[in-house]
Amino acid sequence: MSFADGVSGLIVQEKEEGTQSPIMLLTMMIDDSTSMRFFDNFQTVMEGHNSVLDVLAASDKAPLFVARTQYMHGKALASGYCPLNRVPRMTLENYHLIGGTPLFTASRRILWYVKRRTQEYVEEGNDVRTLTLLLTDGHNRESRKRNTTAQDVYNVVKPMIASGQHIIAGVGVASPLADFRQVFLEMGIPAQWILTLRSAEEIRDAFGRFSESATKSSVSKRSFAETQVAGFGDMSTRQ
Repeated sequence: MSFADGVSGLIVQEKEEGTQSPIMLLTMMIDDSTSMRFFDNFQTVMEGHNSVLDVLAASDKAPLFVARTQYMHGKALASGYCPLNRVPRMTLENYHLIGGTPLFTASRRILWYVKRRTQEYVEEGNDVRTLTLLLTDGHNRESRKRNTTAQDVYNVVKPMIASGQHIIAGVGVASPLADFRQVFLEMGIPAQWILTLRSAEEIRDAFGRFSESATKSSVSKRSFAETQVAGFGDMSTRQ
């Protein structure tokens, strides 16, 4: 079985009983551009990211989740999805700030990965749902000759959301110059799943809300659909 050993036993057992639990793929893309240091929020982002994993690992839903983190410039903290207790946490040793902000290219790359892995697990007979968090501190900035556009990302995002299997969130931190709401809307991310965060306290609160949403969404198909509609709740309406 290609799936992580930490959850495969649970999935097989529940299949035999006719009450299959979902596999929850939790994916976080974290901006590792140099500007994260300029706005002095990289430490809070590290702590918030790690708190999501720790909170879920301590919950009774932990066996349903596998997670993967990838930095915007392409470095992944693990080669694939891992059970929560084995997912690498962000540290100063593995979080190195480099270059610009390839938001569109990185977002499309990681969403393609989520989509492909989802299909693989579905083909194995599993019920799969996903939550993906895209975090950036600025506008898209790339130096490649053929830059990926917001429309390119939109073309990936919209069918994923329409399938009912995926939740995709866009979070912008710190930069007073970026209209994160407009950027993420152009990428196809639903308004209720977009946040603009201006302080360390707001960043911590947002990661906490994301943990709560992940836990709630894992209860049932109905709760996943309700979470997809609710988004970040009152946090998103305050934007």
